[in-house]
Amino acid sequence: MMDDSFASGVSAPPKGGYHKVIAAFTDAIRLNPKDAQAFYNRGVVYGQKGEIDAAIADLTEAIRLDPKFTRAYSSRGVAYNRNGERAKSIADFTKAIGLSPKDGAAHYHRGVAYEGTGELDMAIADYSEAIRLNPKDAAALSNRGVAYGRKGDHDKSIADFSEVIRLKPSDATAYSNRGVAYAHKGEYDKSIADYSEAIRLNPKDADAFYSRADAYQKLEQEANAEADLDQARKLAFGR
Repeated sequence: MMDDSFASGVSAPPKGGYHKVIAAFTDAIRLNPKDAQAFYNRGVVYGQKGEIDAAIADLTEAIRLDPKFTRAYSSRGVAYNRNGERAKSIADFTKAIGLSPKDGAAHYHRGVAYEGTGELDMAIADYSEAIRLNPKDAAALSNRGVAYGRKGDHDKSIADFSEVIRLKPSDATAYSNRGVAYAHKGEYDKSIADYSEAIRLNPKDADAFYSRADAYQKLEQEANAEADLDQARKLAFGR
C-alpha cells in the first residue's frame, strides 16, 4: 500500500476550483517573479490536479530561487515518483532529508520510491526511520509490513500489521494484509479470522472474499470456499 500524495501544506481546492487557485498564484508570480513560495504553491496545486510536468517545472523554479526549500524538494520528489522517475525522486528526498533529518514524511516517501525500484532493504530502512520519528505513523508501518512480506519475513509483516490494527482498529486493509501473511505461514485459521474481519469492515471487498476462499480451500472447507468465490464474483463483476 504505497502512497505518493503531495505533502504540501496547501489545501486541495474543491472540484472545479483548481483554475482559480492556479490563477491566483500566477498573479502572485507576475507581481514578484522571485517569489519561491508562490511557485511552490502553484506547483503543489498542479500536482494535486494531476498535471505532473507543470508541477515539476514550478517546484524546480522554487528550488532555483531558494535552494534550501525543503518542502519543494519533497514535493518534487513526489512528482518524480508519480512520473516513474524513481532515481530523481530518491535524490530529491535525500536532499530534503539532508536539510531536515527529522522529516519523517521525507523518509516515508523515499521509502515509497525505493520500494518502487524493488530495493526493499532500503525501503524498509526508510520506513523504519519514519516510524522511529513517529511511532504512530500507520502508513509507514503498513508499507513496511508489505515490504517485509515481499521479502518473505512474514513474522515481521504480521507484527507491523498488528500495530497498524492497534492504531487503527477499523483499517480493513490491515486485516487483509495480515491475513495474507498468516496464509503464507500456513496459519489458515488466523488468516480466515482476519479476512472475516476485513469483510465485516468492508463487505464490498472482493479480494478479501477471494483470499478467504483460498484459505477455506486449504482447509478443505469446500462449501465455505464456494460461497466466498460466488460472492467475490458478484462483487467483482457486478452481478
